[in-house]
Amino acid sequence: MAKRWRRSINRMSGIIRTFTFLLSILCFFHIYQANLYATNNVEIARRKKHMLFLAHEQLLNEHKDQQKNHKQNNVEKKLMIVEAKMKDKIQTNDFCKPKTGLVFVKTHKTASTTITNIILRYAAKRQLVVGLPPERRWELGGYPASFDPRIVTPQVKRYDVLCHHMRYDHKHVSRVMPKDTTTLTVLREPSDCFESGFGFFRDWPYSAWFENQTKPGTLEKFVDDPDSYYNRSTPWFFRARNYMAFDLGFDPDRSDVTYAKYAAHKMDEWFGLVLITEKLDESLILLKYLLCMETYDEIIYIRLKVRQPDAKQEVSDELKEKIRKWNSLDTRIYEHFAKKLEDKIDAYGRDRMENELTNFRGLLNKTRKRCVDEYDRRDMKPWVSRIRLKEDADEQCDKLSWGEVKFGDYIREKQLSYTDTLSLHQPTYDEISRMLAEAQKKIIGEEGVRTSA
Repeated sequence: MAKRWRRSINRMSGIIRTFTFLLSILCFFHIYQANLYATNNVEIARRKKHMLFLAHEQLLNEHKDQQKNHKQNNVEKKLMIVEAKMKDKIQTNDFCKPKTGLVFVKTHKTASTTITNIILRYAAKRQLVVGLPPERRWELGGYPASFDPRIVTPQVKRYDVLCHHMRYDHKHVSRVMPKDTTTLTVLREPSDCFESGFGFFRDWPYSAWFENQTKPGTLEKFVDDPDSYYNRSTPWFFRARNYMAFDLGFDPDRSDVTYAKYAAHKMDEWFGLVLITEKLDESLILLKYLLCMETYDEIIYIRLKVRQPDAKQEVSDELKEKIRKWNSLDTRIYEHFAKKLEDKIDAYGRDRMENELTNFRGLLNKTRKRCVDEYDRRDMKPWVSRIRLKEDADEQCDKLSWGEVKFGDYIREKQLSYTDTLSLHQPTYDEISRMLAEAQKKIIGEEGVRTSA
């Protein structure tokens, strides 16, 4: 009995131990699951918190971007308003910053002497350093050879202004001018320009090709068969074909379309403004604003080197077309820039331009009446008009009548007081005249140098 009781107790103890073990395992598993669940909840909570943080950051950044864009839009709007106001100020000349350098490529028979007078008055007023040809000469930098800065007086490292007759060479001109230089030139309708040159140049080359170039019908005779007369060995032969293109540095004997497009492209690159003779007053108004000139007085003019009426020839439409064909390079360049000038006038405003023209031309008429007595004949060149000023004409009238040689010699003396000429050797008159003659001989020959005016 006792044994049976002990076996029952032992069996019960085993069951209890087993049950206790299983219960322990169950408790452990339950605790593990609880811990795991808690851990998962923490991770989920952490992730949710992180996601909420990211969402908040994104919303904050988007808000900041919106604010930034809003501010930027406001800034851009303000800038547009400021730029518009500045543009208006520039157009009205209340605010303007002129370039530090000015080059005018002076072409022949295009009203270029009149424009040069304006530029030299501009330079004299502001005490700008002007590069000049030798005393009493008009050929700058070795003309008709390409521009050579060694043949310019005075010798300085940088000039402010170049505006006498030169054969333009962009590379060599740029060497002696400031980086922000404004470069200008003027073009004239080619048939009118050619007729003017044919009647004006009575030394070379036409005197070598005709016994009397002023004889009626001579111009027609030349244009009907130009190749039979045009001779490159004649001094100054290039006056007889595409002379404007020659002055601008191009080959006057190249007349193909491709070369003309190249020439126009290079001029687009080099020139800030191309004036047009037939639109001289409009061109000068644009020039006034480009150079930040203060008043119309700075662009008023008296026409210089005008031929006498009996030295001019009427040109028929048929003859014009023949001249334009012979001067096709000049023609294509002129047409390109005549259109560009019209575009500039459109941008400036047609109504605005008309209003300014009315005021400007009124001032021109008053100036001529105040200054000019008459146009008579020059002693040495009777086919060219000479201005006779009124007896009571003032100093302004006097300067308006000066050609580039007289005005250049005036500036030569004036600028000695504000030009640094000590750093470079200054050639004597004989030295620079000899350099000029040597450069010219290579282009027009010794006879051309000896006999040309």
